Amino acid sequence: MGPKLGVAPYDAIAPIFSERFKSSYKITRIIQDVLFMAGALAFGGPVGFATIIVAFFTGPLITWWNEHISDPLVEFINHLTRPDTRNKVTVLLSAMGRRTYESVAKTYEATEIMQARLGRYSNSDLKTQQKIARRNLANSKQTYENYLAQYKMIEEELNKRKNQ
Repeated sequence: MGPKLGVAPYDAIAPIFSERFKSSYKITRIIQDVLFMAGALAFGGPVGFATIIVAFFTGPLITWWNEHISDPLVEFINHLTRPDTRNKVTVLLSAMGRRTYESVAKTYEATEIMQARLGRYSNSDLKTQQKIARRNLANSKQTYENYLAQYKMIEEELNKRKNQ
């Protein structure tokens, strides 16, 4: 850390020790942080209230994050990519297609209603409707780009499988 090489070596100590000695990461990280804090105190380094808090809570916080966020997310992604769940992905894509159809149908219906009422809108109403339409256009553009990206990913996967 002194030569401005970052903290990755420091952060790697606890996972390496806990894996090699089959100990709890949380406890290993607390011991590591307290030892480094004691070293800083011994050599006149700055140790404040935040240093003490970080020394005792970094390990538990990282452990909680891994157990409740990172590990379940990785497991979910792994589950979606297993061969036995690809049919479920197809069902998901089909549901997305239905939602898209429903969205287009509702937009068409709203356009018909607006067309029927257009002559009755005041100038203020027209400006409000124009703002809403502009916002919907921006949202639709983003939605289109997202669906286009999905389509390209599916197309690439199909081509990859065809070439195997």
